[in-house]
Amino acid sequence: MNFRQFVRNINNKYGPTLCRARCRDGHLCKRTVALGRIRCPNHGGLSTGPNTYEGIQRIKAANRKRWKDYREAKASVSVSSDTVTF
Repeated sequence: MNFRQFVRNINNKYGPTLCRARCRDGHLCKRTVALGRIRCPNHGGLSTGPNTYEGIQRIKAANRKRWKDYREAKASVSVSSDTVTF
C-alpha cells in the first residue's frame, strides 16, 4: 500500500481530513482535502496537469526557461573567500 492509497483509506474511513500544506505565510492549510486526494483544491487537489499536447509543451518550455535563468543567476554570483572578515 503506497501513501496515496493509505490516505484514501483514511479519508474513506474517518471522513474528510485536513490538507496540511504549507501556506505562503508558513501556517498549515486547514481546508478539507478533495475527495480521494491528499490536498485541497487550492493546493493542487483537483489538478490534472496539462492534458493537451500544446499544454505539455508550454509547461516544458517554462521549465527550461526557469532552469536556464536559475543557472545563469547562480553562475553570475561569485563569492571570494579573501573578502570575508570577522
